[in-house]
Amino acid sequence: MNKKRSPIAAFFLALLASGLGQIYNGQLYKGIIFFFSGYALVILSALTGLQRFFLGWIIVLAGRIIWQAYIIADALVVSIRKKEISLNFYNKPYIYILVILISMLSFFTINLLINNELVGIKTFSIPSGAMQPTLAVGDYICVDLKHYRATKPQRGDVAVFIYPKDPAVDYIKRVIGLPGDTVEIRDKKVYINGQEYRTPQAVFKDANIYRGAGDPRRDNFGPVTVPPGNYFFMGDNRDHSYDSRFWGFVPLNLIKGKALYIYYSRDREKSRTRWERLGKSIL
Repeated sequence: MNKKRSPIAAFFLALLASGLGQIYNGQLYKGIIFFFSGYALVILSALTGLQRFFLGWIIVLAGRIIWQAYIIADALVVSIRKKEISLNFYNKPYIYILVILISMLSFFTINLLINNELVGIKTFSIPSGAMQPTLAVGDYICVDLKHYRATKPQRGDVAVFIYPKDPAVDYIKRVIGLPGDTVEIRDKKVYINGQEYRTPQAVFKDANIYRGAGDPRRDNFGPVTVPPGNYFFMGDNRDHSYDSRFWGFVPLNLIKGKALYIYYSRDREKSRTRWERLGKSIL
């Protein structure tokens, strides 16, 4: 039995699931190849390590968009040229629905698993100003989840970690104290093992120094010794950061990864993209 192919149906099926437009057009093997091609591109990008750099991330993103556009265009063109096909066992509505469901499931499981475990890159958004000016509210960043599998956190790293008081919450701060370090803060100045440690990115927006009034831990803290396997974190916006001064140390096993770069930034108050921040390395 022959039946006409609808270009509109081919377009939307290809849009919903890679390769489904080809299956609709009677090209089963081509559709299967296109379906798995997206995962092949992810694996290829993982092997090259491109996504650890902003330009590489752009190349990978552009490549996937172009390839997806080609798959959709191919389904559309074939449906117009063929007009009619001999229906096969897989040209059934329930087969199309099944492929769409598999595609959706794979996106939220296999695709995320590949990105998190194989590529080792995960995206995070910045909800607060605790790391200003390094990171602003509305910044979207890429984080290397594999970085600390090969090396230990270094002083000055900006890292994402699980908030020790609530495992459902992620924080991002700067590493200040390493295991065994003695950390002390005197009138806003940070001392590591008795020597003043200056962080060029740190800012102070409140001229007041808390000693007795307010919470003295903000400006005068310690000295404390960082336990083995733990780290002391502080935000760059020192007067407005809820960090290790207030809730303690972060065990190594709670540190997720090292922040790499800002891939997108949006000023939520003005509803505009902050183009000048795109691609900025997080140092």
